[in-house]
Amino acid sequence: MVSQATANRYDILISNSTYYVVHPVNEPNHIVASGGWWPRRTIYTEKGSTTAQDERFDPKESPAWIRGIYVHPDYGRRGLGLRIVRECEAAASRFMPFTTYALGSTTNAIPLYKACGYRVVEQHEVGVTDGERMEVAMMEKREGATSVEMDEFNRNVVLYRVDIS
Repeated sequence: MVSQATANRYDILISNSTYYVVHPVNEPNHIVASGGWWPRRTIYTEKGSTTAQDERFDPKESPAWIRGIYVHPDYGRRGLGLRIVRECEAAASRFMPFTTYALGSTTNAIPLYKACGYRVVEQHEVGVTDGERMEVAMMEKREGATSVEMDEFNRNVVLYRVDIS
Protein backbone atom coordinates (compact mmCIF):
# COMPACT_ATOMS: atom_id res chain seq x y z
CA MET A 1 0.00 0.00 0.00
CA VAL A 2 2.84 2.44 0.67
CA SER A 3 3.87 2.35 -2.98
CA GLN A 4 0.24 2.81 -4.03
CA ALA A 5 -0.35 5.67 -1.59
CA THR A 6 2.92 7.45 -2.30
CA ALA A 7 3.73 6.62 -5.94
CA ASN A 8 7.03 8.55 -5.47
CA ARG A 9 5.10 11.74 -4.72
CA TYR A 10 5.96 11.68 -1.03
CA ASP A 11 9.63 10.71 -1.19
CA ILE A 12 10.62 14.06 0.32
CA LEU A 13 8.33 13.41 3.31
CA ILE A 14 9.74 9.93 3.81
CA SER A 15 13.37 11.05 3.46
CA ASN A 16 12.75 13.80 6.04
CA SER A 17 10.89 11.49 8.47
CA THR A 18 7.64 13.45 8.24
CA TYR A 19 5.60 10.51 6.88
CA TYR A 20 3.67 8.05 9.04
CA VAL A 21 2.12 4.64 8.49
CA VAL A 22 -0.37 2.65 10.59
CA HIS A 23 -0.47 -1.13 10.84
CA PRO A 24 -2.30 -3.61 13.09
CA VAL A 25 -0.23 -4.61 16.14
CA ASN A 26 0.13 -8.23 15.02
CA GLU A 27 0.59 -7.45 11.30
CA PRO A 28 3.53 -5.04 10.84
CA ASN A 29 3.65 -5.69 7.08
CA HIS A 30 -0.02 -4.80 6.61
CA ILE A 31 -0.12 -1.01 6.31
CA VAL A 32 -3.70 0.26 6.58
CA ALA A 33 -3.23 4.04 6.66
CA SER A 34 -0.57 6.63 5.91
CA GLY A 35 0.06 10.36 5.71
CA GLY A 36 2.54 13.10 6.45
CA TRP A 37 3.29 16.80 6.75
CA TRP A 38 5.72 19.29 5.25
CA PRO A 39 6.64 22.86 6.26
CA ARG A 40 6.30 24.17 2.70
CA ARG A 41 3.46 24.26 0.18
CA THR A 42 5.51 22.82 -2.67
CA ILE A 43 6.56 19.19 -2.56
CA TYR A 44 5.69 18.05 -6.08
CA THR A 45 8.62 19.15 -8.22
CA GLU A 46 10.32 17.92 -11.33
CA LYS A 47 13.33 15.71 -10.78
CA GLY A 48 16.34 17.84 -9.89
CA SER A 49 14.29 20.92 -8.97
CA THR A 50 15.11 22.67 -5.70
CA THR A 51 11.88 24.71 -5.58
CA ALA A 52 10.52 22.95 -2.49
CA GLN A 53 13.83 23.18 -0.64
CA ASP A 54 14.44 26.84 -1.51
CA GLU A 55 10.95 28.13 -0.75
CA ARG A 56 11.16 30.46 2.27
CA PHE A 57 8.59 30.36 5.02
CA ASP A 58 7.83 31.78 8.45
CA PRO A 59 5.84 29.39 10.70
CA LYS A 60 3.91 32.33 12.14
CA GLU A 61 2.73 33.34 8.65
CA SER A 62 2.96 30.13 6.60
CA PRO A 63 1.09 26.91 7.41
CA ALA A 64 2.37 23.40 7.96
CA TRP A 65 0.99 21.34 5.07
CA ILE A 66 -0.74 18.05 5.82
CA ARG A 67 -0.08 15.66 2.92
CA GLY A 68 -1.13 12.32 1.48
CA ILE A 69 -3.60 11.10 4.09
CA TYR A 70 -4.74 7.66 2.96
CA VAL A 71 -6.82 5.01 4.74
CA HIS A 72 -7.44 1.60 3.19
CA PRO A 73 -11.19 1.27 2.47
CA ASP A 74 -11.46 -1.83 4.69
CA TYR A 75 -10.27 0.28 7.65
CA GLY A 76 -12.31 3.42 7.00
CA ARG A 77 -14.43 5.16 9.63
CA ARG A 78 -12.33 3.87 12.55
CA GLY A 79 -10.48 7.07 13.38
CA LEU A 80 -7.24 6.29 11.56
CA GLY A 81 -7.37 9.35 9.31
CA LEU A 82 -8.07 11.52 12.34
CA ARG A 83 -5.19 9.90 14.19
CA ILE A 84 -2.71 10.54 11.37
CA VAL A 85 -3.85 14.15 10.95
CA ARG A 86 -3.44 14.64 14.71
CA GLU A 87 0.08 13.19 14.68
CA CYS A 88 1.08 15.28 11.68
CA GLU A 89 -0.16 18.47 13.36
CA ALA A 90 1.61 17.59 16.62
CA ALA A 91 4.87 16.73 14.84
CA ALA A 92 4.76 19.97 12.85
CA SER A 93 4.15 21.92 16.06
CA ARG A 94 7.14 20.23 17.70
CA PHE A 95 9.27 21.14 14.66
CA MET A 96 8.34 24.86 14.63
CA PRO A 97 5.69 27.08 16.23
CA PHE A 98 3.13 26.78 13.42
CA THR A 99 -0.13 28.64 14.01
CA THR A 100 -1.90 27.39 10.86
CA TYR A 101 -2.24 24.03 9.12
CA ALA A 102 -3.34 23.60 5.50
CA LEU A 103 -4.15 20.82 3.06
CA GLY A 104 -5.71 20.01 -0.27
CA SER A 105 -8.64 17.60 -0.08
CA THR A 106 -10.71 15.58 -2.48
CA THR A 107 -14.44 16.12 -1.91
CA ASN A 108 -14.95 12.74 -0.23
CA ALA A 109 -12.43 13.57 2.53
CA ILE A 110 -13.82 17.02 3.42
CA PRO A 111 -15.93 15.62 6.34
CA LEU A 112 -12.80 14.08 7.92
CA TYR A 113 -10.92 17.35 7.81
CA LYS A 114 -13.92 19.34 9.05
CA ALA A 115 -14.05 16.94 12.03
CA CYS A 116 -10.41 17.93 12.66
CA GLY A 117 -11.31 21.63 12.67
CA TYR A 118 -10.41 22.54 9.07
CA ARG A 119 -12.54 24.82 6.91
CA VAL A 120 -12.77 25.09 3.14
CA VAL A 121 -11.13 28.29 1.90
CA GLU A 122 -11.21 27.61 -1.84
CA GLN A 123 -12.49 24.97 -4.27
CA HIS A 124 -11.29 24.36 -7.80
CA GLU A 125 -10.84 21.64 -10.40
CA VAL A 126 -7.51 20.06 -11.24
CA GLY A 127 -6.53 17.94 -14.21
CA VAL A 128 -5.91 14.25 -13.65
CA THR A 129 -5.13 11.45 -16.10
CA ASP A 130 -6.55 11.31 -19.62
CA GLY A 131 -8.02 14.81 -19.53
CA GLU A 132 -10.34 14.06 -16.63
CA ARG A 133 -10.90 16.72 -13.98
CA MET A 134 -11.39 16.41 -10.23
CA GLU A 135 -12.70 18.90 -7.68
CA VAL A 136 -10.27 19.77 -4.89
CA ALA A 137 -10.85 21.84 -1.77
CA MET A 138 -8.07 23.86 -0.18
CA MET A 139 -8.63 23.80 3.57
CA GLU A 140 -7.01 25.43 6.59
CA LYS A 141 -7.10 25.31 10.36
CA ARG A 142 -5.97 27.98 12.79
CA GLU A 143 -7.07 26.63 16.18
CA GLY A 144 -4.14 24.32 16.97
CA ALA A 145 -3.61 20.58 16.91
CA THR A 146 -6.49 18.07 16.90
CA SER A 147 -6.92 15.61 19.76
CA VAL A 148 -8.20 12.05 19.39
CA GLU A 149 -9.57 9.71 22.05
CA MET A 150 -7.77 6.37 22.06
CA ASP A 151 -10.63 3.89 21.62
CA GLU A 152 -10.15 0.10 21.63
CA PHE A 153 -9.48 -0.06 17.88
CA ASN A 154 -6.80 2.63 18.02
CA ARG A 155 -5.07 0.83 20.90
CA ASN A 156 -4.64 -2.21 18.63
CA VAL A 157 -2.88 -0.49 15.75
CA VAL A 158 0.60 1.01 15.63
CA LEU A 159 1.42 4.46 14.28
CA TYR A 160 4.97 4.41 12.99
CA ARG A 161 7.10 7.24 11.66
CA VAL A 162 8.86 6.17 8.48
CA ASP A 163 12.57 6.76 8.95
CA ILE A 164 15.01 5.59 6.29
CA SER A 165 18.18 6.98 7.85
